[in-house]
Parts: sequence; C-alpha cells; structure tokens
Amino acid sequence: MGTLIGLSMKEFGLELEELASKGVKFDVRSQGYGNIYLSLSGCNVSVYHENEDICGEIIIEKPEADVKISFDYTDAVDFAYREQEEEILAIEDVKYFLQMDESMCMSDIEITISQ
Repeated sequence: MGTLIGLSMKEFGLELEELASKGVKFDVRSQGYGNIYLSLSGCNVSVYHENEDICGEIIIEKPEADVKISFDYTDAVDFAYREQEEEILAIEDVKYFLQMDESMCMSDIEITISQ
C-alpha cells in the first residue's frame, strides 16, 4: 500500500477533472451499502450503483473542454484520499478512496485510473 494523502472534496473533484481532460478510464467499485451516483457533466457519462460490487466503468474518449465532476450520494462523503506509490511512473499508480464516515473501511468506494 502506498502513501495516503487526504483531499478535500473540491481538491478531489479538480484532480478528477484534470484526469478526465486526458481521456482516462475510471473504474468505480464499492464495498459499502447505499446508492452511489457519480456523474461527469460535460462528458455525458455517468454511473449509478445500488448495492453491487462494481458500480461501472466510465470511459471518456473525447471530453468537453470544461469537464465538471459532480457527486451525489445518499450519504454524504466525508473523506477523500489519494493513494500513490513513492514514485509515480504511470497513471495506473494512483488510486482514490472515498469514505462515507470514520466508522467505515477505506474501501467503501474505490476509484482506479487507467489509460
């Protein structure tokens, strides 16, 4: 496991916007309960999940110039983390975790990035 870096939800959204502008793929997985809706407006792509292991796969091939990330959860997300290895060699070396509250495990929502 790499280093965990805490992010505000604004910082997290900005990082995903930057990644989206490069046309990367986001895999969203949830170990928790409840409904998750992750949308990337400007890309016309969204994923919706209700108590399943894999929320879905988002592939952004030609994002609009002003990609905006928005999140809508039945329970508010309290924490966002970036996990990265000491030296980032590829975009696949970065992984994000979202946590609903302190009592839930780090793998509630996991977002992995790939080209």
